[in-house]
Amino acid sequence: MSQFPKISVLIPTYQQGRFLSEALDSVLRQDFHDLEVVASDDGSSDNTFSILQDYAIRDCRVRIFKHTSNLGMVENWNFCLREARGEAVKLMGGDDRLDRPDCLSQQWQSLQAPGVALVACGRNIIDSDNRFLECIANLPRGYFPRAKIIPRMLEHHDNLIGEPVCCLFRRKDATRGFNAAFLQNTDIEMWFHILRHGGLAYHDELLVAFRRHPDQKSTVHNDSGLSRIEHCVLILKQASGRHIPSTCKVQALAYADKTLRIADSMEIRRAAQQLNLETSWADALRAKISFRVRRTIRRWKKSISKRIPF
Repeated sequence: MSQFPKISVLIPTYQQGRFLSEALDSVLRQDFHDLEVVASDDGSSDNTFSILQDYAIRDCRVRIFKHTSNLGMVENWNFCLREARGEAVKLMGGDDRLDRPDCLSQQWQSLQAPGVALVACGRNIIDSDNRFLECIANLPRGYFPRAKIIPRMLEHHDNLIGEPVCCLFRRKDATRGFNAAFLQNTDIEMWFHILRHGGLAYHDELLVAFRRHPDQKSTVHNDSGLSRIEHCVLILKQASGRHIPSTCKVQALAYADKTLRIADSMEIRRAAQQLNLETSWADALRAKISFRVRRTIRRWKKSISKRIPF
């Protein structure tokens, strides 16, 4: 392993001994060899760290760390990011995996293209027993400049880009670190931040797998409603600014109204109030008309496609 590898794969982990070997094996079998693995155990009480020790002995590319007290998810992510030495970074959970051996080589090649700041891909969703649940590829293959992808992210009421395991980005673009103000939407907030430096290259191939199981933080946050509230606040804040189209601002405010009917939140109300100050009644009217026209056209196209045989 070189002192400064091209890619650092970060694996912040906690109580994931059941899945960790599968995650590590999926990285070490990549056909892209100029990499390091930075794995950080956040004070686990299971066999997580002993597994890391075993892999570190067998492969010098694996660098391991153990925290005696629990830092928490975001702080552990940022610890790994600070320890990374690679030009590019992929962060993944100790329960995720890279499903194809050419995942890193494909994404590295895409990151070298002019104007690309973030590379993402489709993902398989699996459960704790490796059963396939669904596949998600929210975008077609191609390049999306910042001016195009940001509005799409604002209009999409979910994680359009994907979880950290889906993404590759330059370390220098993320030196700020992950924002600890967000417990669940930390990754989406970082994608907005990185896309200030350029556009998105998207692979619609299913190169990775993201695992859903009852013990992970995202399940807890989804069940509590925190994910929905955090995402709404994030969208409202990112929709602020003169460079954001008025249609996005109006849709963000409509999203806030819809969310408030489900879960009252003072933070959403404050963020919506601030965005309202930026949106004139004329802009709001034009945005609503534009949105309704585009929605009607989409419905017409869908209706016509069903009636015309191919």
